[in-house]
Amino acid sequence: MKARKFHIYDFPEDKVRILMKDSVQSNFFKDCKKSFGTFRNYSKFLPVSYNTVQGWRINKLFIPLWAVKKTLPIISWEWEYVEKNIISYKGINTSLPVLNPILPIKECPELFEITTHLICDGCVNKNGIPYYVNSKPELIDYFKNILTKIFGKVNIKLYKKNGIYNIRFSKIIPDLINHFYDVNFDSCNAKLPHEIFEFSNEFMMACLRSVIDDEGQVRDSRIVISLKNKKLSNQIRKILITLSKPEYISPLNYKSDGQWVIAIKSNGIRNFGNKIKLVHAQKRKSLLYVIEKSEIRSIGKGEHVWKTKINILKILKEKNSTTKDISRKFFITQNTVNFHLKQLAKGGLVQIIKKQKYSYIWSITKSGIEFLEKNSINKTIDNDIKLTFKK
Repeated sequence: MKARKFHIYDFPEDKVRILMKDSVQSNFFKDCKKSFGTFRNYSKFLPVSYNTVQGWRINKLFIPLWAVKKTLPIISWEWEYVEKNIISYKGINTSLPVLNPILPIKECPELFEITTHLICDGCVNKNGIPYYVNSKPELIDYFKNILTKIFGKVNIKLYKKNGIYNIRFSKIIPDLINHFYDVNFDSCNAKLPHEIFEFSNEFMMACLRSVIDDEGQVRDSRIVISLKNKKLSNQIRKILITLSKPEYISPLNYKSDGQWVIAIKSNGIRNFGNKIKLVHAQKRKSLLYVIEKSEIRSIGKGEHVWKTKINILKILKEKNSTTKDISRKFFITQNTVNFHLKQLAKGGLVQIIKKQKYSYIWSITKSGIEFLEKNSINKTIDNDIKLTFKK
């Protein structure tokens, strides 16, 4: 499917109002008077009240798109001329305007990213006002940038409370997206536009990046996506399989907390990691680590059991560390590190000195230090450790 362009005449005529350059809007009403004789006749033609037409003309107000559509054939104006002279458009009532609009709007991956972000970490309230909420400033900045890239100068209001950023912007944006793609933004029922599967992989990758940035977790050896929306979860899984192989993707699993969970397995990490350019800084860093670990393990650079235990002791002698810290030093899973730590703790060589919310801080014991000083790194150490564990 070829990407489209959405011109001003493709916009929902009952929800959009436009403002043209002063001279052009003035000429618009002059030609209306020429064609209809009086503004009263023009108001009857539309039909709206005479005072409404005078308000548009004298006060240079936004004109409803439906009124412009009905008028252009009568005054013999071309849409191309109108479109290039629009300086702003907005929704009805108190909708914030889009200034210096980019027209026509081009169908591109970023447009689908905006849609995905609104579904995942955003919302459109009962009054039609859109919000995007996230704790990461880089995601907030990126979202603002793609809004500007696609639509123009979008009027944005930014709030911050308890470390959470909340941006509110023009209600015309979700109105346009809904009109183009028949998308609603109810997070529990929303679906991505079906057109996503008709475009190039770049479009699907943009949606996938948005989902992982908002709702994904980069774990020890996989990427996990958790959503409450089953329909959306199935779409994401379809995207994942389309971009890779079915065996790289887990089945859709329902958890007791009401979440539908999909995972990119460890054997598919490199396939996706080299394509997904995450905006979320910490997730991007974690993904690079997982990819690097996967590549090292794939060429057989894993350590022997005895050497891994010694290296863990060496790390803890230098600095108290968490399981995650140690795993990233050696490119081994946290589960593997935990296995070794428990064995070392059983032998009295390490201990937990502090419990955190999701992890422990480990420290080497006096016995552990003595053990390191007594032994050099060779295969006999494995036997010494075994003897230590049997005590």
